[in-house]
Amino acid sequence: MTKSKEKKQSKALPILKNFALMTVGAFIYAFSIAVFLDPNHLAPGGVSGLSIIINSLVKFGEFQLGTGVWIFLINIPLMIVGLIVFKLQFLIGTVYVTALSSAIIEVIDRGFSQFIPDMSDHLLIAALAGGALAALGVGICFRGGGSTGGFDIVVKLLRRKFRHMKTGVLYLALDCSVLVLSAIAFQNVLVAMYAVITVFAHSTILDLVLYGKDNAKMVYIVTDHPELVSKRLINEVETGVTLLHGEGAYTGKGKKVLLCVLHDHQYPMVRDVVKQEDKNAFMIVTKATEIYGEGYKNHYAEEL
Repeated sequence: MTKSKEKKQSKALPILKNFALMTVGAFIYAFSIAVFLDPNHLAPGGVSGLSIIINSLVKFGEFQLGTGVWIFLINIPLMIVGLIVFKLQFLIGTVYVTALSSAIIEVIDRGFSQFIPDMSDHLLIAALAGGALAALGVGICFRGGGSTGGFDIVVKLLRRKFRHMKTGVLYLALDCSVLVLSAIAFQNVLVAMYAVITVFAHSTILDLVLYGKDNAKMVYIVTDHPELVSKRLINEVETGVTLLHGEGAYTGKGKKVLLCVLHDHQYPMVRDVVKQEDKNAFMIVTKATEIYGEGYKNHYAEEL
């Protein structure tokens, strides 16, 4: 195989992988709406929630456009904004995912509606399953470089300005307005409350898919045996240790302070080592929600 062919294959493989991820994500997202959310009037927010509301209210005689069609129509102006602000690759992924998911929703709704179970008496299950699956689908699409359009584009814009806020939190804030609208449109506060459950499930699962459960602990250890403790932490716990130079304000004596950042499952071993080596050691333990560096997040990874 020539070098040029190898180069083309190396470029094509990531693109194919991204489109595979977007295809899977679009199917899961569409399935959640067509099976769990739309039939039960659960409008959890975003363009999908707006489309569920509009589709139930707007009829042309006996004909309805369909939730999938409304999703695509509402997305058109948002995708134009996406084209102006974001790179073409993101827009291509968004158009692909939006068109595919809208089509799948319509196919399920019009061709397989007889197989969709009636969950009107099990709205809690529908709310949880719909929210979780929708978030999983959106997260996979984001991983593939695309999105399901709609509020995904709005969230991407907000993430540029409010970088300290996570994607799931921004979705939660935007979706509240749609929840209020759904309660008014369907004149059913109970269904709107179930939609709230969907929003929280969506927000939680989305952050888990995008950021992973990478919560860790940051531990400060003040001990009279810093060399011994640090050596055991490095060899037995296999965690990095940073030595900080401190000084007691009262005694004026110099102290070495050990700083460790470690995964949750490593913490009990750290605690055991400290207890065994210095029962009078002083420990400060706090949560570290985002860590960049070896073994954790990549500094140059795209922010989602």
